[in-house]
Amino acid sequence: MEYLDIIKRIIKILCVLSILLIINQNKIKSIKYNIRTKKEIENNNSTNYLRIYDNYYIVKSGIEKDVLDNNYVYYLNNSTSDNIFLAGHNSKVVFNILYRLNMSDEVIYHINNRDYVYEVINKEYIDVDDYSIFSKKNFSSLTLITCTYNNQKRYIVICRKKE
Repeated sequence: MEYLDIIKRIIKILCVLSILLIINQNKIKSIKYNIRTKKEIENNNSTNYLRIYDNYYIVKSGIEKDVLDNNYVYYLNNSTSDNIFLAGHNSKVVFNILYRLNMSDEVIYHINNRDYVYEVINKEYIDVDDYSIFSKKNFSSLTLITCTYNNQKRYIVICRKKE
């Protein structure tokens, strides 16, 4: 009987260790991605980036599909403007974090060697054919856009520039 109890305890310990290993591997993957992204920024592979909490997202312009499919944030503006629009896929490595933003949270947009600090003032779901978000605002803004609901809706976060 004692032998059977020892085997049961060993199995329980192995199960717990397996669960801990799985949890830690997920954390390590997440950390590796953020370090790689931060390292790319530090190596000047990209001078434009977005920071939300402790996550860094490289911002690029160019061909929309190429930028988004390579897990970068896409810069939608055609010219310099006080109203900036950035889009990214709703994936593990890009804009899934938008849903965790709260009102008054800070978002930092780094461009041309300067940090611009924005504060979240609105979050909402819009239809994919709703282009009203692109209308000029009477304040300097940063609008973050991602897909959701199998591309039936867009989730947007509007931020006001802090002076």
